[in-house]
Amino acid sequence: RTNNFIAKINVLNNLAIVEIARTNYEKALQYLHEAQDANQLILYQRGNALTLGNIGTVYYFLGEFSNSLEYLKQAMLLLRHIHDKGFLSKILVVIGKVFQSTGQISEGIAFFNEVLPVIQELKYTSSEITIIQWMGLLYGDDGDSQRALQLFEQAIPGLEKINDLNQRA
Repeated sequence: RTNNFIAKINVLNNLAIVEIARTNYEKALQYLHEAQDANQLILYQRGNALTLGNIGTVYYFLGEFSNSLEYLKQAMLLLRHIHDKGFLSKILVVIGKVFQSTGQISEGIAFFNEVLPVIQELKYTSSEITIIQWMGLLYGDDGDSQRALQLFEQAIPGLEKINDLNQRA
């Protein structure tokens, strides 16, 4: 019975992701609230974190940043508790983007600084480069052009490495 609920939670989250991609946020929220109800029945922490993160992401796209942070921070705490570094890295990125979107540059930088070692540990090379570039943009927005330049220069070897791997494939 529990496996059926887990499957249902996963399917509902996947349906929500499709609706997010289609910018049908209300339908996505319907799926996610249904998944949340199922999570509560079986106390499935990873599913709950996934659902909370997806709800936070919907609110980010809707521009409802305080709601977004509320859900994303709940997801972050659960993911830390269950030691899911892969999904935690994604949540930290979205939190950083929320702070960037609200002009809270130093808070955004703090979350990107937190996610960078996780991404490096997991060897997500292209994600690492993206984070470094976003951090460069944030430092530039904050007036620290020297640090921004350092970060952009730091991204170049990684981009060249990815380009070399793509040419071999």
